Amino acid sequence: MVPALAFDTTGDNRVETPANEDRDREGGGWEMVRRDSGSPRGPCLWRVWKPGFGTLGYLVARLFSRRIQQLNLPHGSNREIIFNSELIQLCDQDGRIQYTIWHRSIGDTGEVVFFGIYSTCRIPSGEACVKVTFPLPCGSATVIFRPQSDPQGGLLLVSSGESDGDPGFYFLVQDRQGCVWKHYLSGFREGIVVREARDGSLTAEHTLRLWSLCVYSMKYSMEDMTSGTAE
Repeated sequence: MVPALAFDTTGDNRVETPANEDRDREGGGWEMVRRDSGSPRGPCLWRVWKPGFGTLGYLVARLFSRRIQQLNLPHGSNREIIFNSELIQLCDQDGRIQYTIWHRSIGDTGEVVFFGIYSTCRIPSGEACVKVTFPLPCGSATVIFRPQSDPQGGLLLVSSGESDGDPGFYFLVQDRQGCVWKHYLSGFREGIVVREARDGSLTAEHTLRLWSLCVYSMKYSMEDMTSGTAE
């Protein structure tokens, strides 16, 4: 089971167990709907590690990301990369979508770029946000995005805050006693801008920052999903 972030803590960064944990552990109550042919697919137009961070990114990829096949940001910008995607929806017994799993991989190598579990949540302020959970060994990385309107008519997702309970980046780790511990990384910030192109496809610009310093940026396109059908 992937530890879940519910924003309810004991005051010492130990996460309280969500009410539906037993159901999630047993795998009951969910129906899986797999969407293959309609999943978004398209090229990564460019990706750049900013000066001073490229070596660090390469080492993280070699020692960590490629080994666990997660959070594996592609390097180099001298060739086009095709992203393959698979969407899996988990529905409750009434057919309502509760979670959407987006599995993205590099087309010619099969290496996983991201394996994320997408849902919505409300943070302590009452704001509705987008929650993305990336499973990791003995824990997970969870990113909370605040949705905003882009001035050019697109969707802007901002993961940035000042303290625990704000949008941002959270690490959850489960210890040997089964307790889940949470740490909020206020300096790690993400931004995603999604816009529609004239041909109906979508483009996304993804930026990672450490405080105000841009570390990595990537732009990719996604084809229209209207031809997809559930299997």
